[in-house]
Amino acid sequence: GLAGSGKSAVIEEVASITGNHDVLVLHLDDQADSKTLLGQYVCGPKPGEFRWQPGSFTQAVLRGMWVVIEDVDLAPFEVLAALAPLLEERQLYLPGQGILLEAAPGFQLLGTVSA
Repeated sequence: GLAGSGKSAVIEEVASITGNHDVLVLHLDDQADSKTLLGQYVCGPKPGEFRWQPGSFTQAVLRGMWVVIEDVDLAPFEVLAALAPLLEERQLYLPGQGILLEAAPGFQLLGTVSA
């Protein structure tokens, strides 16, 4: 639909009506990367120490939240490839960790495109 036509507002209203009050809305563009969504290693409290910090998308998958990806058609292939296992098998692979996560019950992935 057209930009500003209320696609995300409708999704958020349906989520609210069905008792899903935590909806993560992500705005992607051609500069988005999977590290931002999935997570990455960040500096720890000690010099030379690193710790894994899950991204907002990974946290939503583990919490069973609804995720709305705005303008999913603008996302780079790398990001879409990371999402494919979720659509097919409800699993999320974290390359930085080498693990496969199962989506928590209630998790929904929705996307919008602008005409």
